[in-house]
Amino acid sequence: MKNTVKSVFSLALALCLLLSLGGTYAFAAEDSSRPVEIKASSENVNRSYGSVSAEISDALSSNNVLGVNAEHGHTAEVSAESITASGGFPTALFLCGSDSGSRASVTVANGISSSGLDTAFGASVSSFDGGASVLRVNAGGIEARSDEYAFGLHARSFGPGNIDLNVNGDVTASGGTQARAVFLAAPESGSLRAEVTGKVSASGGSDSAGAEIELGEDSSGSLLFRVNGDLSCSKTALTIRNASTRAQATIVVDGTIKGGVSAVKISDRENIDNLRLFAWKISRDDQGNTVSCGSGAAGEMQKAVGYIIHASAPAGVTLRVAGVSYEQELGIYTATEGSQITLYPEASGGKIAAVYNGDYALKQGDDGGYSLTVPRGGGVELRVELA
Repeated sequence: MKNTVKSVFSLALALCLLLSLGGTYAFAAEDSSRPVEIKASSENVNRSYGSVSAEISDALSSNNVLGVNAEHGHTAEVSAESITASGGFPTALFLCGSDSGSRASVTVANGISSSGLDTAFGASVSSFDGGASVLRVNAGGIEARSDEYAFGLHARSFGPGNIDLNVNGDVTASGGTQARAVFLAAPESGSLRAEVTGKVSASGGSDSAGAEIELGEDSSGSLLFRVNGDLSCSKTALTIRNASTRAQATIVVDGTIKGGVSAVKISDRENIDNLRLFAWKISRDDQGNTVSCGSGAAGEMQKAVGYIIHASAPAGVTLRVAGVSYEQELGIYTATEGSQITLYPEASGGKIAAVYNGDYALKQGDDGGYSLTVPRGGGVELRVELA
């Protein structure tokens, strides 16, 4: 009896302590085999889950396996081991900061996956009226599969807002009719930042894209999209809908952009003054072009692409490269097509045997440097070998 009273008293004390944390509720991690909806509307919310999975049926009022919404200036912070969705119209994760001062944040330890019969979303992230949304996927990436429409990572601000996305792993989508591995729309004001450490790829019908970037007429915010692997699609690898004269977009692909039909397609506005595109390599279409769009902008954009220069050398070798630009905020060295770059390697205690661009040996010039002209499509991979 004493032990029972003591246990009840301990539970009551723990509950009192929990309720005294300024409206922040902490829960031990637990698995869930049904949809979970979390709303921070009158207090801050902090919850932790193990694996969250559910099959979405037509009888459910929401398509979200895990829905997280913050409003009225409150914060929702949620963590999960993994999120898995299946059914007719499943969304594995819905995340939204709904108004100014509100912040919705989700951290997923080991991946997001959605498989649907009609439309499947891996992660759908949005912000309204100045809210903020943050997604961190620590491992496992994001995957969406559907017989019809599949979207891996989908993010958009309605009005001003800030969205910050970081995915460790690949983001992939496969849809019978249409697929988008990544869709990002620039905010009216504020910023959207998205980084994927692995590859981004999609396969599907004629309107499919590895990534689609939308700069709407009312957009004046900034957008940064960075992929540290390849960006590819069975149709168009990168689609940019540029209807804005004020939004600023920076796209960085430290890998190859490759599409089954076209690598990069720009539509709506034949002006790229608000776009910066950097890539290590861009595949050419049947006409030899890396970018397709209106007649005036295609050639201009092809010449404006900054190709990331890769260079490697053994220990003890110092590299100096002339003819490149250093993008400090991105930490990359770039050069445009047709420009000449020269590598000057210096070896301490050794002798340079050869300098290569890929498998092609470069000739040494009279000044001791090794020069090449950056080709359309880029793909410069300099390496030094010692004798």
